[in-house]
Amino acid sequence: MAGTGFWAKCLNEAGIQTIPYDLHTTRKHNTYGHSARHMTIKRGNALKTVNDMQRRNLPGNVMISWPPYKETTAGAVVELLPIGARIVYIGEGGGGMTGDLYLHQFLRKNCQELAVVDLPNFTGKHDYLTIYQKIKNDPADKKAKGIFMYNTYPDDEDTGE
Repeated sequence: MAGTGFWAKCLNEAGIQTIPYDLHTTRKHNTYGHSARHMTIKRGNALKTVNDMQRRNLPGNVMISWPPYKETTAGAVVELLPIGARIVYIGEGGGGMTGDLYLHQFLRKNCQELAVVDLPNFTGKHDYLTIYQKIKNDPADKKAKGIFMYNTYPDDEDTGE
């Protein structure tokens, strides 16, 4: 989820060692029109990368930048992180065009907000950078996975509820 590596490059230039990973390292997978690479992106699955970090006793801090809309991976990554880990989140809040409802519920329920930074935005977008610290690990509502709005849960017809 490193995209073009822009944020990783900014952090590296500020003296914060960052190794960006993304499942898609080629321009053809970038649907946002941003094709310039700012640094080398390592190909890797986010969940596997976090598991590998934990197995090697590396810090469990992650940066999640513009997680794909209604995609469940970012929520699973945050859920997998150890208590005490820091999450740098770049994107819109719940109901926006980044991540899914589960991610945003999980962050609200399990993480302490340490800082919020306003960012320049494209017209119609409301991005910000938020730094969280994970303080507990209670699951959010599993029905929220893949959902983008607070009031658009799937029909419960199939479950008999």
